[in-house]
Amino acid sequence: SVGTGYGRSCALLSTGQVTCWNPWQNDPPQLVAGINDGVRLVANGYLSCVVRGNGLVRCWNDYLSASDVAGVVAPKRIFPNGGSVCIIGQDDSVACSLQGAPFQRLVGF
Repeated sequence: SVGTGYGRSCALLSTGQVTCWNPWQNDPPQLVAGINDGVRLVANGYLSCVVRGNGLVRCWNDYLSASDVAGVVAPKRIFPNGGSVCIIGQDDSVACSLQGAPFQRLVGF
């Protein structure tokens, strides 16, 4: 699958790795470090995220610095929402990242 964000496009390869590139520049595609078991990719705004084979969600910004999203395993849904990415957990909890900021759990849903 392929996802696009602001100044970045990413592809989930058949190997489970993710490669990203800037379509507006002549930068060569770069692998996102530490991901070799991706099963689902979402890219939007300032973040891209992948669900890994172990159910963890890993997200990264334009600089390809990836980190796992704490407390989220095997999400029901990951979706882009404007400049943010939101995740719905198995327990129906919601966590969002606005414009690449750290994920925050939302309450009151």
